[in-house]
Amino acid sequence: MRNVEMRFSPFPGLLILCAGVLLAGALLQAGPAMAGAETVDTRSMKKAQETRRVDVTADSMEIQDERNRAIFTGNVKAVRNDVTLYTDRLVVEYGKVKDKAGNEKTEATFLTAEGHVKIVSPEQTITGNRAKMDVKKELLWVSGNVTIRKGKTTVRGARLFANLKTNVSRVESGGKRRVHGIFSTK
Repeated sequence: MRNVEMRFSPFPGLLILCAGVLLAGALLQAGPAMAGAETVDTRSMKKAQETRRVDVTADSMEIQDERNRAIFTGNVKAVRNDVTLYTDRLVVEYGKVKDKAGNEKTEATFLTAEGHVKIVSPEQTITGNRAKMDVKKELLWVSGNVTIRKGKTTVRGARLFANLKTNVSRVESGGKRRVHGIFSTK
């Protein structure tokens, strides 16, 4: 298995690629010519996490209080700030936490999106078959025919991992298909 990793450039216009889900560079193993490349735009995902409001629409919703989870199915659309998640099914796991005043509140801890996953931010679009996000640790995984697009730049692979805290993302190959990237600076 061959992995491609990229590190985010501190220069916003330098190179290009991708988002959230969350959703979400590391040192590029492919060589120094691409060292400034971005794989996932984690800034939009981080900004989305700063807002508590999430607008979710779906064909149906089921709350399983005993299991601390909510399940949204059918044409799911979840919007938080300027990041939008589309999927067939979204499972939100939550827990009870205390705020600064000592009051108990509910907070999402883990998200799982299954089927036709699409994460859209102003900078990029990520698609795949499945996405998971550990909200507390700010970790995102997208798997199954992953495509990351930003402008004219596209990266494809079997899996994507993004750490929103460290701005490190990794695209991995799967089976006989290798990671494939088309990078454009214009």
